Amino acid sequence: MTVTVDNLKISLRVDSTVDDDLLNRYILAATNYIKNAIGTDDVKFYADDNISSLVDVHTGLLVMLYHKLIAQWRLLLSKVRVLTVSGAT
Repeated sequence: MTVTVDNLKISLRVDSTVDDDLLNRYILAATNYIKNAIGTDDVKFYADDNISSLVDVHTGLLVMLYHKLIAQWRLLLSKVRVLTVSGAT
């Protein structure tokens, strides 16, 4: 598999190295998700160039999805306000 943090950062338009560890974890999570869905019984399956390129594309897409969803979640949490109710027991 050839999905790298540097390739993903280009697609995500990320310049800093702040999220590199997080992106590496996303790559691992996406790869595991795909392998669990497809299976790992046939070692030759993932060595096939046609399959390998498809797995790379889908790994990248999953990572980008994870990254965007977490970013939106962080944004939503930053807008949460805590209100106190006077007279509550």
